[in-house]
Amino acid sequence: MKNYFLHLLKKNALPFVIFTLLCALAYVVPLAVENYNYWNSQAAGDISYGMPYLYLGELSTVLGILAVFIPIFLFSYKMNRLSVDMHFSLPISRTKLVVANFLVGLILLYGSYTIAYWLGFIVAAMKIRRLYLIYYLYQYLASLLPAFILYAVTAFLYTRANTEADGVLAVLGGLFIAMTAAAALSLVSGAVVTLDFLPFWSLNEATISFRQAIVLGRADLWFSANSYGSPFYNRAFWDDVCLLVGGILWTLAAIAATIGLIRSEKNCKAENCGQISESIFCYRGQLPVYAFLLSTLCISMDFNIADLALLLGLAFLVYVMAIVYKRSLKIGWKFAVVLGLCLFLPMPLYYLYCILHFMSIGVWF
Repeated sequence: MKNYFLHLLKKNALPFVIFTLLCALAYVVPLAVENYNYWNSQAAGDISYGMPYLYLGELSTVLGILAVFIPIFLFSYKMNRLSVDMHFSLPISRTKLVVANFLVGLILLYGSYTIAYWLGFIVAAMKIRRLYLIYYLYQYLASLLPAFILYAVTAFLYTRANTEADGVLAVLGGLFIAMTAAAALSLVSGAVVTLDFLPFWSLNEATISFRQAIVLGRADLWFSANSYGSPFYNRAFWDDVCLLVGGILWTLAAIAATIGLIRSEKNCKAENCGQISESIFCYRGQLPVYAFLLSTLCISMDFNIADLALLLGLAFLVYVMAIVYKRSLKIGWKFAVVLGLCLFLPMPLYYLYCILHFMSIGVWF
């Protein structure tokens, strides 16, 4: 494994340079060309003059994109029959192949990000007065976990598929399911569940908070309910709860994805390459979940013809995706029944929930 690992590092030296340059272009270069003379001469330390723009959000965005792209780039060898045969013929176990690629991907991700991040730190320290530079360290540490979550989940979902197109759709589907689930829970719970539940969004929120801390010297991040009065009547409290609960759940998901990626490789078969992707984590499992969640978002108390048209349009969209999955107009009656139930069950379930809720508070129909 050691020789293969070193071979991968050498092979990906050029991509590493490219990824580092992308991070630098989004972060270091804008910092270097930005004019901070006004802030340094008049507004340093005074929030009424605004804050110097540090371009941390742009770097975090590139980090998130790379966390999705790099595992797709490295594990694409599993989607080509000739490449699969070549890799599986190497004198190294398939599990070690996956582990080596996974670790090299993390090096590419964190290495390029780290170099650009601390180069930007040096530039900012040289150009801007009165910054609380210790919070640069906190921002750096806070960004590592969301990046790993995106990386691990992407690697797992992509390798469940048997073709490149199916793999990319599995990754996009998994990420959008998370967003749709947050939106559906927000609808059902009365906007209690927020986008802070998602790792990509929490990375953005942490970046905003630490950017303020670098300038102001404090980080009003997480558990801010004490500053806003009663937590049960304040949105800030639920934002913090979603950030914490989401962080825990997504961390567990990333750990499970990493373990699943490594352990499932023992049962990987070369002949599956190019075939229909039958994994429960691809179309077969994602489409019913998507149908249920999107149907939940269509729920309204005064169901009308527009809602029916939206639901039928959603059913047509799900059917098109099922055709892509099966590569045939015939999707099978069992799968069609499952999709139908997922599409049309949320409405009666929601009305039943409303009836029980009103009855519990003494409102009878």
